[in-house]
Amino acid sequence: MLLGAGGAGSAIAVAVAHERPASLRIFDVDAARASALAATVARAHPGIAVTAGAATTADADILLNASPVGMLGDARLPLQVDTLPRELVVFDAIVKPERTPLLALAEACGCTTVRGREMMRGQIARMVDFFYA
Repeated sequence: MLLGAGGAGSAIAVAVAHERPASLRIFDVDAARASALAATVARAHPGIAVTAGAATTADADILLNASPVGMLGDARLPLQVDTLPRELVVFDAIVKPERTPLLALAEACGCTTVRGREMMRGQIARMVDFFYA
């Protein structure tokens, strides 16, 4: 489940699709943008069931937040939940704050979490490799 179909969300959708998941659901507050991204990813990776739809953790193994919700003092969650399944891996692309409201909830529920700084560190390493390798 990918939340956010803007620039970061689009890049994450493409990266996830390259890993060949069985399915990918994309949500954005702009439903047309989510549908357009889903169609683009589905054309590029026809073996993956890519859909645009409601933000949910039902049938999800991974929850990826690429929306700005939770950034810089925003106390909201990017989806309407009170709890998360313990088996869910929760990733938040937001760098500041390092512990977003979504990650705080995920940690409280016992989920495995991945912080935005980890994504940023991976990007920096790849940029250095690109320019200096």
